[in-house]
Parts: sequence; structure tokens; C-alpha cells
Amino acid sequence: MSPLEVTESQVIAQVRAILRKDPLARAIGIRSVGPWRGETNLTLGEHHLHIRNYASSLALREALVNHGGSDEVAVFLTSLDEKSLGLDVLARLWNQRIYSIQSWRIVRDLFAVDEIDARLDHQGWMADALLQAQPKEGFPPIPGQVLTADFAWQLLLRLYLGFDQRQVDAIELARWAKDASSVETYLTAPMEFRKSLPDWIALSAGDVGRIMLMALEEGHGKELLPLGLVCQVIFDASASGEAELATAAARLEERFLGGSSLKPEVGRGWGAAVSSVMEAELAKRELHATHAFQRRAEEILADIKADAFVAASPILPKGFERRLDAVASTIVRAISAKAGKKTLENLEGAAQFALDHRMAGVKPNRADSLKMAVRLVRWLEGSREHHVADSFPEAVEHYFSDSGFVDWARARIWDGDSNPELSKAYAKLANKVDEAREEENRRFGQLIAQWSTHAAPSTTVLWIEELLDRVVAPLAKDRPALLLVLDGMSVAVFRELLQDLHSQGWVELGHGEVGERKPVVAALPTRTEISRASLLCGQLTSGNSAKEKEGFKKHEGLRSISSAKFPPILYHKAELTESGGRGLSQEVRSQIAGTERRVIGVVINTVDDYLAKGGQFKESWTSETIVPLSQVLDAARESNRTVIITSDHGHVLERDLEYRAHEQSQERSRPVVGDPDDEEVIITGPRVWPEGERLIAPWSEKIRYATKKYGYHGGVSPQEVVVPLAVLHSGTQTTPEDWTETTSAWPAWWDKMEPEQPKPAAKKSKANKRVDSEPSAPNLFSGVEESLEESLKADGWIAALLLSEVYQEQKSMGARVALDDAKVRSFLVALDARGGKMTRAGLAKALEAPRMRFPGMLAALRRILNVDGFPILEVDENSDMVELDKKLLTTQFELKGPF
Repeated sequence: MSPLEVTESQVIAQVRAILRKDPLARAIGIRSVGPWRGETNLTLGEHHLHIRNYASSLALREALVNHGGSDEVAVFLTSLDEKSLGLDVLARLWNQRIYSIQSWRIVRDLFAVDEIDARLDHQGWMADALLQAQPKEGFPPIPGQVLTADFAWQLLLRLYLGFDQRQVDAIELARWAKDASSVETYLTAPMEFRKSLPDWIALSAGDVGRIMLMALEEGHGKELLPLGLVCQVIFDASASGEAELATAAARLEERFLGGSSLKPEVGRGWGAAVSSVMEAELAKRELHATHAFQRRAEEILADIKADAFVAASPILPKGFERRLDAVASTIVRAISAKAGKKTLENLEGAAQFALDHRMAGVKPNRADSLKMAVRLVRWLEGSREHHVADSFPEAVEHYFSDSGFVDWARARIWDGDSNPELSKAYAKLANKVDEAREEENRRFGQLIAQWSTHAAPSTTVLWIEELLDRVVAPLAKDRPALLLVLDGMSVAVFRELLQDLHSQGWVELGHGEVGERKPVVAALPTRTEISRASLLCGQLTSGNSAKEKEGFKKHEGLRSISSAKFPPILYHKAELTESGGRGLSQEVRSQIAGTERRVIGVVINTVDDYLAKGGQFKESWTSETIVPLSQVLDAARESNRTVIITSDHGHVLERDLEYRAHEQSQERSRPVVGDPDDEEVIITGPRVWPEGERLIAPWSEKIRYATKKYGYHGGVSPQEVVVPLAVLHSGTQTTPEDWTETTSAWPAWWDKMEPEQPKPAAKKSKANKRVDSEPSAPNLFSGVEESLEESLKADGWIAALLLSEVYQEQKSMGARVALDDAKVRSFLVALDARGGKMTRAGLAKALEAPRMRFPGMLAALRRILNVDGFPILEVDENSDMVELDKKLLTTQFELKGPF
């Protein structure tokens, strides 16, 4: 095509510009060398265009004569100059001239601008491209009367690549490359555009954008994202000296970049851009959108012989599996006889590395099991100097506050993992924990056998038949109360459920100033018809639901605080849901949501039903899975009822229990015939029903007397005997008299507590020369022992922060929910003491903050500290870590150091 041969888009643009000046123009002459390759008849708005090429002045003159008076816009193309045509021909043309196509001039007219950016002077192709991009309604006016290079590129990027952003950085380029059709569109763009694009993209996307476009040109556009994921591995900064990775990088350059060099920092930038896009997709659970990219990246790593290093990837599934392999081998070492503190530290690091992987967020159940496994290893490490109870009440308390958590954790690893190595490690760990727990069970059995003969009263635990008089009635006297009995709920199930309730804002209460929480001892044997009836009637007895209902209604303590019109009422399974459905019945809901009836009891059988039927699924105990608990609690929240959650007994799960046949036996108790086996004890005394009964029951969790089910009860293991108890309120009202909101009850081994980091000696600064004293943190934060004044002297940066103008502005923006300075200081002191990084649970524990209130406190602190959205205080949901960026804080709050 000749340089002077005009295109259809140029002709249309020129005619459009002329018609904008003179809508009555009908004969337009345009200079063109070569044949006309466009359409002869076109429509431009309301105008019909007829376009032809004329080689002689005679032919052109004749065409003009024939066109005279026509309403059609005729475009006469010719290679002749104006002298050759003659004055009579020119006189018939609009403006008496032949127009030469000057694309930039046309562009300037069409955009109605006075000036064009000098950076575009040598980009002649761009003018034609802009003319081609012209919408039917024409270009809108540009403010400032200057067509800038930025605006011109924005138009072309939208035309050829579909970008709407003013600037395209590496992340936007990676996001665009997700769609295969985008890559195909790129390949149809004009070559001049593609040649010039890298230099322009580099202004916003740097060399990362340039190298990504290079891969596009090499025919690997559909692999831009997989290649970025590969770069995360082969340019991992922590393995920069690996010769194998350097060789792998050379193979990548040869196969995907035409041999061009890829600098490590550029490769890391490519990886970071793609990772940002992939993380967003994974967060949205758009797994189908990421799977193909992940799989291709893993194939490329294998092709360039770098798959041995895939653990460095925070995105690829194989990277997650390799991290889990490392955790598995470390677990096995950690539970060996020769393991020490260093091995446990290695396990903590390997587990955290695995939890930092983005697939941990996609597979939350696997991540939860991993956390539980690490907790169990911590517990085993501590159990080398194992707690041995001296009395039965002490054993009950220990199980409630410690070993019950162990049973929750080990239930989460019993079923293994899809990673074979980790599954084997879990099995070995479970065996170790089972052995240790069985020794605790043995001691518990010895103590309950001794204790049951006299059943001396205790000040630290409650008997199940005392619950109505000592807990429910006093609470209901203060305000309406709801007693929730989850039949068969063990301490392990209770702990999981309580965690869920905390996350929903339910606040746990303890008795007295210290917030005492007492466990409950079931009636013996631990069977529903005995222990539940004893609980709901307020005395040792046995019976069915009818007897429970009558006993609850006539209980003297409950009747004394109820009105005659609204006596205590108890609802069982059949009465809870509407006929034919699973929703809470209207009657039950209205009673709980109202305030007339002082005491309401509800029995929910979900746990016990599960033990009878089981199923091939992994149970999760939450208010949503325990139907209809969520709806019951919603109704209780409406009336601000105090909620008492308990059970009648616990259970042991079916894990290859040994079956032993005995006549007249129950699931886990039998008549006294001969001597008990080693795993059994004889139980007799005032806590056994019927009165005077003697029975044999196993303390071991490993035997049963009944047909196989998913779980059993009736024995005297702590899993069955210790009944959980929690008193909750919605947190929106004052606490009942003699009760207080409690702090976290998690055992010390449950959460990792990082050792305090050594702190440099405090430096004098203007900020800590004189600071007005402030009141110390309230009792809620009493775990941080320094006073505010002492802290400000020791931590100059905290003093400077609290006095800064930016801090005061941030506080005023969230005045209604802002934390006071003492609480802010407490947070910062605790974080700073551990290098700025702690788990949420560890931080809550260090501050002695109620776990259920802690999320709101943390959110309030983030609102204060994260100025303009900068991530100064961040929470990683996968690893549950809270991290303070002290350097960024110093910058954003304009603090003057050094600190």
C-alpha cells in the first residue's frame, strides 16, 4: 500500500471534519495515490457518501457535472494536483480545493483541540489509529484544548485491548490476561500499536509490563499468569543462590521469552502482580478460574526442572502439599522420645509456613486440622511433666479446662488428611495423644471410684441435679433466662460450639469478681434417662420426657421466681419445629422472644442423634449445624435472655472400640458380676441411681458393651462424666448481679505465645520529656502491667503516636467507637514486646481481653491506625496473625525518631 493511498477510516474522518464545519458540503475532493480499496457507498450519520477514484481531470469534471444538485455527499479521490485539474473543476469542489490527508490535523479538528502533545509528533500511525477508533457520534471535547499522549493511549488501549483504566500497571495487565479472548484481541491489533505499546506500558508497569508483552509477542499470551506463578518459585529471594533455579530461569528465558534476559527483580515483580490477581480470585472462591492457571504453572515448573522448589509458591496447590509434607516430617520428629524445644519451634515454623499458603484459606478444614495437630504436639511436650489430679473434683476441673480441649483437637485429626504423609503423621500423633489421654482416663477412673462411695460436696464443681437451684433460678430472678440442654454434648463439642457463639457476639459470664466457671458432674450411670431427668427435675431420679417436663414445671426454685400465669416451661425435640419443617415453631419462638415467662427450658437432641446414626461426613458443631439452635438463640437475643448452655452427659466416639459381650449390659455400663477388668471400675454410692445400685463401668474410651454406633455414653470416662456449662448474654445489657464477663479460658498450650523480643534502651526525645499522666488501663487490660507513664518513658514511639496530630484526627473520625488511649497503648505494648507480630488469640490472652469482645476492639484499633487505608495493622485470616508495621506507622503518623 502506497504511503499516499488513503484508507477508508481516513476518508471518513476527513469528511466528518468537513461536515462538522459545513453540513451542506456535497462535493469533496481528496488527494489519493493508488486504487480505492474501501466501500463505494457508505453512511455517515444522516449523510449518504458516494466515494470514487478518478485518474483524469476529464473524468472528474464529468462526474462533478452529473453530481450537481444532488443531496448525496460525493467524495472525489484523485492523484492529480490542483493545477492539472483547472479552475472550473476546483470551483465545483467544497472550499475550491483538493484536500491532502493529514491525519494529525484531522485528529485535531475532530477533537476540537488547539494543540497535540509533542510526544505524539513522531507517532503517525497513532493518528490513523485514532481516526479508526472514532465513535459514530464523534469524539467528545477535551478539557484544556490539548490532546495529551495519556488520553490518546487510553483511547487506543480501550479500542484494541479493552482497558478502561487511565494507567495500566502490571496487576491490571495480569488481570486482563485472565481472559483468553483478551490475548486473541491483542494479536489482531495493528503491528505499529504492538511495537509502540511496550515503551508506553513501561511508564506505568515498568520492566515487568515490558517482559509480559514480550511473552505475548512470543505467542505465550495465554500463559502470562502461569509464568508469573513460575517466577514466584524460580526467583524466590530466600533461594537466590540455588544453581538449579538459575538453570531453570535460563530455560524459561529460552522457551518463553525468545532468549531475552529476565532479571530476578523483574521476575519477582511479575510473580507479585499475578499473585495479587490470583489471590483475589481465590478469595472470591472462583476456583474454576484459577485451577487451569495453577495446573499449567506446575507443568512449566516440571518442564524447566524446578518443581523440587514448588514449596516456595504461596499459590500453587503442589506448593501447599510440599509444605504439608514438611509439616508431616516435623510432627513425626517432634513426637519422638528425643524431641526437644528446638524441634517444636521447627514445627511451629513449618506449620505457619503452610498456613500462610493461600490454599489453606481455600481448604479451611485442613488448615483447622493442622492447627489442632500443632496444639496437640504442644500439649504432648508439656505432658512430659504430666498433671496428676489428687482428687476427683480436681480431675473434673482439669478435664473441663485442659484435656477437654485435647479431645476437641484430636477429633479433628482422627480422620487424617488428603496428603498421605500428613495423614500418616496425624495417625502417629493421634496414637501418642490417645496413650497419654488414656492414662488420664485411668486416673480419673480411680478417683471417681473412690469418690462415688461418699460423694463429698465440692466448692469447685457442681452436681447436675444442683444446676436449677444454684445457677438457673438465681439468674432468672435477675432477668428472663433460657436453659439450653444439648443432649449428649461432650466438653469437646461444647468447646467448638462456644467458639462459634463467641464469634457471633455472645459473651460468656463467670460467677463473682473473678468470673468463676464451674464444670458439672453427671448423675451415674451417665445415661440420658437418669442424668437428664436429674438435671431437669433438680434431684437424682430417672424418667422420660414427660417426667422431665412435669419436674421442671414444678421445681420449687423455678416456681418461686415465676408468675402463676407463666410458670417454668420445658420444650422437647418434637415441640421445637413446625410440622413438616425444620424451622423453629412459632409458639416456642414467641415464648423465648417474649419476657413474660421467666424460665424456659429447651432440649436439643442433635448431638445424641448423631451418636446413634453417625454418617460419612466430618461433623462441625456450630449454632447452624445444631438445628434449631441458631433460631433459638436469635429469639433469646431479642428478649435479652440470659442463656445457660449445658448437657446431661458427654460421650466417647467410636474409634475401633473393643466389643465385650455381657448380659443385661447397657452401652457402657453393666451389672456387677465378678471382678471388673483392668479398664473398668465398680461404682456405688449416693451419686448412683437407682439408690443402692452397684455397677461396673469402663473408665477407658476403648471398650463398649453394645452394638456398634458412632458414639456411646453410660461409662465413667471424663468424656462422659464431665458436663460442660456456660452462662452467656448478648453483650448489649448489663451483667446479672454477682456475675461478670470473663476472659479467655483457653489452656496455655492452645495458642503459641511468642517470646518477648529484647528491647533497646529507651532514647530520650522531645516526645517523652514530659507527658501528662493518663489513667491506667481498666481491669479488662490488667495483664499489661506497666502504667501508661512508665510505658511512655520506655516506648518513645508510643508516646509520640498518642500525642501526634494525625492520631488525634483518626480518633475523632471514629469518636463513637474509638478505643481510649490506655487500651491503644496496651495493644501496642503487647505487640511491640513480641516484635510486632502475634496471633489474635495470643494477643487477646496477653491483654486478658474477653475473646468474644476482642474482634471489635481489634477492628476499632485498625480504624485508628490504618491511615488512608494503609495496612499498618493487618490480620492474616489464614494464619490468624496480627501484624504491626511499625515503620509504616512512623511514616503515616509523621513521627520524629529515632525510636
